[in-house]
Amino acid sequence: MRLKYGNVELKVYNDYSITKSSQNVTINDLSLDFTNHPKEDLPQKYQEVQLIDNDEVTFFGYVDDYDLGEMREKDVEIDLNITLLSPMKLTTLRTATAIGNYELKELISDIILKPLIDDGFTIEEIELGTKQVTVNFLSETIERCLNNLSNDHNFWWFIDENKKIYIRDLELMFKGESKYRYDDTHRINGLMYIKPTVSSENYANVVNFKNVRVYSESYVSFAGTTITNEQNKLIDENMQMKQGDILNFNHPIDITVKNIIKSKESHKTSSIYYFDPCPLSITGKYTDNTKFEVYMYVSENQLIIPNNVGFDGSNENTQDFLLLRDSFFSNLIVGIKYNGTKTIKQFNSINSDSALVWTVNSVYNDKAIADKRNVISKSGIIEYTIDMKESWHTLQELREIAISYMKNNSLELDGEIEMKMDACEMRVGDLIYINKMLINNKFIVTSIQSNYYSNELEYVVKCKNANMLNNFIDVFRGKTEQQTTEKSYNYFITHYSEEEIKEVHEVVQ
Repeated sequence: MRLKYGNVELKVYNDYSITKSSQNVTINDLSLDFTNHPKEDLPQKYQEVQLIDNDEVTFFGYVDDYDLGEMREKDVEIDLNITLLSPMKLTTLRTATAIGNYELKELISDIILKPLIDDGFTIEEIELGTKQVTVNFLSETIERCLNNLSNDHNFWWFIDENKKIYIRDLELMFKGESKYRYDDTHRINGLMYIKPTVSSENYANVVNFKNVRVYSESYVSFAGTTITNEQNKLIDENMQMKQGDILNFNHPIDITVKNIIKSKESHKTSSIYYFDPCPLSITGKYTDNTKFEVYMYVSENQLIIPNNVGFDGSNENTQDFLLLRDSFFSNLIVGIKYNGTKTIKQFNSINSDSALVWTVNSVYNDKAIADKRNVISKSGIIEYTIDMKESWHTLQELREIAISYMKNNSLELDGEIEMKMDACEMRVGDLIYINKMLINNKFIVTSIQSNYYSNELEYVVKCKNANMLNNFIDVFRGKTEQQTTEKSYNYFITHYSEEEIKEVHEVVQ
């Protein structure tokens, strides 16, 4: 066993373990023989290395850190202890820029993955339908780009130890035919044992969501000081406003076009006052009994902002109504500042199709509850609570997430299994059907650990029931987070050499 980088090859002293999970590949630190090598043979940070066994590359890695250990005057041998990053981990160090509309498959293969392709990575599988997407990635890590896209478009991405990239549609992956079978007539090559386990997270018939903002319709109407109609109202009481006064909303409103449209479609009823998707409309009277109106709406995928509306903090604050942005999310409006010369006597209505309302939401599987009533408890209810970490969703999106957690889950023995093998052809993401030794279900490979010791390889393969509660949303997708949008940037690319500096300018909106 040896490690190679450039023209240098070093003997590997210790045993090693490679673990391939659904979201990463890792290898333990290696101890190498650096005896009789000059200083110039030391590796460089992030240099690509190859772990070679019997003239076959078993792992590509990238130097993260190393040390030479303790050296004494009488020592003859010199050890080099090295920590490696996996090819998948390289996605946290390389960046991509993509702003605008793209076909999803071309966006990923031609733009986001291009820095890796240039470094010798290959796309082994890319299983995506044809769909158009709009993105705003400006020097984002490849990992973050892929995680955001995978959460929005329901696919799984993975890079193995040989720099091969796999992108699979999750629905097709879970509905596909089992690649391996183990029953009375079929065997799995190299299998030594199967160990089934029961997880407390295998089952729930009620899913609770907390710490989540839900896109909601908001409206409030006034007759003088009396509220005549309301839902998720942005203000609690009518009021007068003079120049310089600020009105803070109870709920922020999202002015991102795609989110306004998504929000309106989600509550179906749309605005009770306007046909077009409307992030904000305000009507009222001045003290001289003349009327005013603020009406922002979406038309042909463009946000139409009236002439009497601007943004607080801009260079020209001449409009009567200035929108107050959230301190972090520039696409969220948290209130208005009145900048007009007349005094506002009262508001008649304030409405929005895209208010973000803090919500605690529970989804019940009534049939599953009835089936378990007086069996596991008097009520039959088993709950699972998900912390959504302040993310923004429609009620339909929460429902779909809950259904995916509850769909076909069970309290059977085979929630998870572990298989020990002395040979393994499986890959993370493969489907396996097992009908043997109290087990009868379909599983998906989520982790493969390769242990090398005493010149032999042993594999520990972990699988999860393809229908279990902790399904692909957690296991096969990276975490994503809300991020600020709607910003304009000047993007400069500078090429430097010792002789000169060449600069390329590009304006990105």
